[in-house]
Amino acid sequence: MISDQADAPASLTEGAWISVDGNQDIDCESDDGTHRNDDKDSAVNLGNDVWCSLLIDFTDTADVRFYLDATGAGAYAQVQAATTFDMSDYTGGLQPAVFLTKSGGTQVTNLDADFVRIVASR
Repeated sequence: MISDQADAPASLTEGAWISVDGNQDIDCESDDGTHRNDDKDSAVNLGNDVWCSLLIDFTDTADVRFYLDATGAGAYAQVQAATTFDMSDYTGGLQPAVFLTKSGGTQVTNLDADFVRIVASR
């Protein structure tokens, strides 16, 4: 979930997202304009050709939580549980975003997103 679209993830100033880096490591990040947690490595490695489900829980905006299910069985495990991702100062709206970036090189990269589901109370 991000604020305004940007050409590079590092230039986003507000949002919370899960990313997979070039080593298939899961990284978590949040920024509400005041509190920033950059590229927190979760110590979880997906490996090649692994489908997974990712979940961001905004129930408590002072403690946003990130979850991963790499089993496909709905067995979500919290990643980066020791880090508090505080987004309590954010007052704008966020939009879903799925994107692929790479810093260079000739390798072919791909991102397959099966679906995005947003659940929220109003």
